Amino acid sequence: SCSDFAERDSLKIDADLEFVDVAISGTAHHRPGLDALLAAAKAGKICELVVYSLSRLARDQVLLMQVLRVLEYHKVRVRSVTDGYDSQT
Repeated sequence: SCSDFAERDSLKIDADLEFVDVAISGTAHHRPGLDALLAAAKAGKICELVVYSLSRLARDQVLLMQVLRVLEYHKVRVRSVTDGYDSQT
């Protein structure tokens, strides 16, 4: 889980900055959790994002690349628990 991953790497999880979209397709370009994540990144509120899988961030490859670019632009490190993805490596 993301919590176990964060704990193992001594990352602090801020409950106010936990972004979840329940019962909304990952193919949707506008989701409350995704929109809040991007707003938090743009506001400089987060420096690292841990996702269970990149497919949880976005299922559409074009959308995923757009989201990753926005996060990179705002200096947010992205790591995926199951994919082994780390935007800084």
